[in-house]
Amino acid sequence: MALQVYEVKFKLYAESQAEVDALQMELLSYVREKREQNIAVTASKLIRALQQFKSNIFVTNYLK
Repeated sequence: MALQVYEVKFKLYAESQAEVDALQMELLSYVREKREQNIAVTASKLIRALQQFKSNIFVTNYLK
C-alpha cells in the first residue's frame, strides 16, 4: 500500500501564534530530515511512539 500525505490539525496550549508556528516549523523540519534519510515518519509510528513513551517519567517531567 502506497503512503499518502495528509495534513494533521489539532489544538494545544501556547502563549502565542508565533510559538505554534515555531512548533510547526520544527515538526516539518524533523519530518523532512528523516525523509532525506529515507525514513518515513508515519502516523502509525507516531501513534506507537506516543503510546510507548507517554508515561515515561522523563517525558512527563519535561512536559510539565
